[in-house]
Amino acid sequence: YVGLSDNRSTPRKEAVFFADCKNGERFYISEKELNVNKKVESVQEKNSKYSDLAYIESCAEHAKKQTNHPSTFDYSIINSSVYRAPDTGRVLVTMPFEAKNSFGLEIEMTAKCYFDDRGLIGFEANEE
Repeated sequence: YVGLSDNRSTPRKEAVFFADCKNGERFYISEKELNVNKKVESVQEKNSKYSDLAYIESCAEHAKKQTNHPSTFDYSIINSSVYRAPDTGRVLVTMPFEAKNSFGLEIEMTAKCYFDDRGLIGFEANEE
């Protein structure tokens, strides 16, 4: 299946197409890339270049920046999980962490970081 990607295309500037293959892989290709003789990688191929640990560390860096007191940020690699969606190639990192709030109280939180082949695309943190 091939279609025009409405969330990656820029109207009147650049069209980006996606192709969903029978084997479950998804490819994105822009007009510029069509004119270059270069191997196109699927979203899954691009994301497989990064280890689970790399995704966890990236999520931790982002979560730390979102806290009121970054120096109190502490997370658990062991209790973190990485889910790689086979159909879309997206990656979800779920990571428990603790940090102090503005009142100096340590709060237990869970961060969720959403990645695609372009990097971090979504973040949320909720109190446990």
